[in-house]
Amino acid sequence: MYLSKIIKAKELSYKHIIIFAIICGVLCGAILDVEFLKIPAIQYNSLFNIGVCFEFWIFATMVIISRTKKPLEAAIKVFLFFLISQPLVYLVKVPFDARGWGTFVDYSGWFIWTLLTFPGAFIAWFTNKKNNVSIAIFMVAILFLSYEFAQHFNVMISHFPFQILACAFILFQIGCYVMSFKGKRRIVFGILCALSIVAITVLFIFN
Repeated sequence: MYLSKIIKAKELSYKHIIIFAIICGVLCGAILDVEFLKIPAIQYNSLFNIGVCFEFWIFATMVIISRTKKPLEAAIKVFLFFLISQPLVYLVKVPFDARGWGTFVDYSGWFIWTLLTFPGAFIAWFTNKKNNVSIAIFMVAILFLSYEFAQHFNVMISHFPFQILACAFILFQIGCYVMSFKGKRRIVFGILCALSIVAITVLFIFN
């Protein structure tokens, strides 16, 4: 099932984007707080990844892009999503972090990524065309996801079942992207994705 079928709305309005951003920001912040409190039953759970890794945020970006009609509009909406969601992650952490408002020091990196989402989403919108250029653009995201998978898989095989949810989510996400293509392009893109995941995972583990 491709992303556009997961979200039933024909197009995500700015109201939808704001609500989506608030939910994601507060949820991620709350999960990071749980991790911060070191509750044994939850500590190191795969859900912790959505606050510090890329797989969840790439997924959210592609959900927005798949339901936007124009590239400039996609860029604005994705930028707005990150501009709202990321500060909320750290705002929710403030009462639970010993640094208090100092926790926003960690936001500096995400602020740079937020700025990059504007040109990134503009380019990523062309994945909706489902042509050869779409495959080339998608492969940038696949390389990011492959690296994330390699990290999580390395933890999983050492401390099973830690990170099993993260690994499964990345494979599901990539599967959605592959299935969005048809015919020979689906086969070619699927092979490229598989090669990327296997190659980067092997290099990560043995290096």
